[in-house]
Amino acid sequence: AALMILCMMAACTENKETDEKDTTVLGDDTSDESSSSNVDENGYILDTVPTDTLDYGGRVITLLYWSDVEYEEFVSAGQNGEPVNDAIYLRNLAVEDRLGIDLEFDSIPANSSNVANWVAYVRNDITSGVRSFDLMAAYSLSMASTASNGLCYNLLDPDCIYLNFDMPWWPDRLITEATINDKLYFCSGDISANALYMMYVCYVNNKIVEDRGLPNVFELVDNNQWTYTKFIEMCTGIYQDKNGNGIKDVGDQFGYMTGTIHMDPWFYGSGALIVDKDKNGNLQMSPSFGGEKVIKTLEMLNRLLHDTNDGIATGSTVYHQKEFNNGNLLFTTDRARIAITQLTSEDLDFSIVPFCKYDEAQESFVTVMGNPFTLYGIPVNAKDEDLPMLSAILEVYASESYRRVTPALYEVTLKTKYVHNEDSARMYDIIRENLTFDLGRIFSSELIGQGAFRNAVLNNTAGTWASQVKSYSRVLPSKLEKLISAYEG
Repeated sequence: AALMILCMMAACTENKETDEKDTTVLGDDTSDESSSSNVDENGYILDTVPTDTLDYGGRVITLLYWSDVEYEEFVSAGQNGEPVNDAIYLRNLAVEDRLGIDLEFDSIPANSSNVANWVAYVRNDITSGVRSFDLMAAYSLSMASTASNGLCYNLLDPDCIYLNFDMPWWPDRLITEATINDKLYFCSGDISANALYMMYVCYVNNKIVEDRGLPNVFELVDNNQWTYTKFIEMCTGIYQDKNGNGIKDVGDQFGYMTGTIHMDPWFYGSGALIVDKDKNGNLQMSPSFGGEKVIKTLEMLNRLLHDTNDGIATGSTVYHQKEFNNGNLLFTTDRARIAITQLTSEDLDFSIVPFCKYDEAQESFVTVMGNPFTLYGIPVNAKDEDLPMLSAILEVYASESYRRVTPALYEVTLKTKYVHNEDSARMYDIIRENLTFDLGRIFSSELIGQGAFRNAVLNNTAGTWASQVKSYSRVLPSKLEKLISAYEG
């Protein structure tokens, strides 16, 4: 407990006398009015759930979660000195103590390979009337599919009285985008530790930068010069045939290597989306999906990866991790988590910056998250009389995560333990402040999938992008209508 208190105190980057303005959480800005009061001793905002009057008498509450979660965010057997583990343990205790409940956890697989099985399990439990769980939390696409199948309760229902989506632990961008027809079937934010682990960042090999006399990447970020053009320019001439086989392949030195899903930052970095809303709030295929910026991004990226030796695209999701760890890449793009799990070489000196902007005219950097973060929800068959209690549990669970788990994960782990310099820690704030959410990505199992841009990069087919978009425009409207119908039931 003492260690956790120290961690939380260290996490406070602003003095409380500055009105606690530094409470930005997962890209959501808290207003001065809300942040200048109702804070704890460390400057973190408190929730408004009146737990001094709420006591559910030891009620057992079961949370169904995905057993194949990439990083544990649900269960801790006890404190062991590891900051995130201890924070999860203390979070769970706090929720139980504040509300007079007993949290129990049940799990089944629900990752990208188990979306259909998760949905079937939830449906069977609901239709059978068993009610074996009270809350559910799963891989983003699995919960989105659960919602599209009509199996989630509307979190904006007046009976969910204690959920306050104006609070900083609920990212405004996600809540806004995921609300359709005044209904919201899932939520995330600080409640999911994996939302932080899955932020896409750009990794930079400091030795290659120094050896080649390349620009300081932090100065490029600070001076609004960290753009697609500058990225590609820095990659030029980095190639070396390190394995000596006379061909461009894995094992050589490159300016940039990427593979499959890790191409996504280029699409979202330009500000593009698959699905957005028109001026009336109706879902539509985003005009940016087939826009000029995406076409030019594909042309630049394909030229780098296919027409030169400066970069290479692979069908693997791990080659770039190994090659960057071995010191063979100037740049790679991946989730923040690989700094913990994959970049373990003692000889590797690296920095972390946001993924670059399309150009200097773009207002801000854009951070996309990997899909393996958790969305939380309430099953559609929850009893009416239980909804206030379930909403209180979700709100307290999220707010306690914001005050306990996020500081341990973000400030102590990502920004301190697994970075090599103070500037990289500073960059994390920029990365975190600019998260984007795309319903086309979250609902990709129901819509057109996420493979179009990835395949255009991997297969060097930028020239056919316009025709691909045209074909999608013929099928997407009907898929969107089907999705919307789930929100009208």
